[in-house]
Amino acid sequence: MRAFEQLFDRLGRVTARPFVDLAISPHAGELDCWGWRPDEWWGLVTWCEDVVQPRQMGRRSAIMCSGWAAAHHLRRRQGEDYANVPRVDLPDDEAQWPKPTNRGPRFWWPDDAHHVGVLTAAPYSLPDGYVSRGSAPAP
Repeated sequence: MRAFEQLFDRLGRVTARPFVDLAISPHAGELDCWGWRPDEWWGLVTWCEDVVQPRQMGRRSAIMCSGWAAAHHLRRRQGEDYANVPRVDLPDDEAQWPKPTNRGPRFWWPDDAHHVGVLTAAPYSLPDGYVSRGSAPAP
């Protein structure tokens, strides 16, 4: 367990939330916190999803999203400092895992953000009426 923590703990440039790359979609985001279950580490990742609203004449917008990814899907990004990322214990019920919180001016999070739950290799869902711009048909 400590070896995994040391992989992400290093000194360097400090950002509001350090960026991480993911082996699964959304492929990149900010690491809000680490979560520990007796079997493995997880990372709460946040990102901005570029979307269209097909029923609104293809209106483009963005949705702030979050989701938990198993640590083996996360990839450290060069120059990021993971030493101060908060760590939490995760309950057995995944529905009870925390969502990002607004922790002040450097760590803001909107109340209307979309939480997708656990991220896997399967596509995640967006709120009704929204389609990811990457998967939307051309207007």
